[in-house]
Amino acid sequence: MPKEKDPAFLFYPEKFLTGITFLNNEQTGKYIKLLCYQHQFGGLIDQIQFSSVVGDDRLLKSKFIETEDGFYNLRLMKEMEKRNKKCNNLSKNAKLRWAKEKEKQCKSNAIASGLHMPTKDTNKDTNKVKDVVKDLIPYKEIIDDLNKKSGQNYKHTTPKYRELIKTLFNQGYNIEDFFKVHDKMVDGWTGTQFEHCIRPLTLYSNKFDSYLNFVKPKEKESMFV
Repeated sequence: MPKEKDPAFLFYPEKFLTGITFLNNEQTGKYIKLLCYQHQFGGLIDQIQFSSVVGDDRLLKSKFIETEDGFYNLRLMKEMEKRNKKCNNLSKNAKLRWAKEKEKQCKSNAIASGLHMPTKDTNKDTNKVKDVVKDLIPYKEIIDDLNKKSGQNYKHTTPKYRELIKTLFNQGYNIEDFFKVHDKMVDGWTGTQFEHCIRPLTLYSNKFDSYLNFVKPKEKESMFV
């Protein structure tokens, strides 16, 4: 007789609220919906269903890992595996993807930003909560986005880059602002004398707001047709 589908997963409101620091109300609603989809559909959200909810929201998409079979949230996958010992709730594809993920030992700070549902209600000491908030700054997503658009290979673990990113977040900028700066300056500077300035030290400087509002000059029309 087949085992029944697991009806629930552990959810701690305090940790969840910390984890959605950079999500607005609409994104939070979509995030919860996606977690429910993942749980109910065997550990993977098919790409069509995922895209219909996420659209072009890169911040929300960064909360999930993409595979050829679909998307999944790392922490929820861990929860489902633990409960799977009592209830066979993971699909075949999800098990295969999860096995590969464990082999990679992917433990970066960016992935830590998606760990919203711990299995244990740990020490509620205020200082520890503050430390968690610090770790939620998406350093990896930001640097990865710059590397992808510029064709470079900067490291998100570089202390100076993290310091600059943290300063800008403390000033009220968010991950979408970084993505916009990358789009504008890569497009505006590639192929010019300023191409060497497409780097974290320049883009994340005190001129960040200027880059965020940068408008690429229009090319002068030729006098000849």
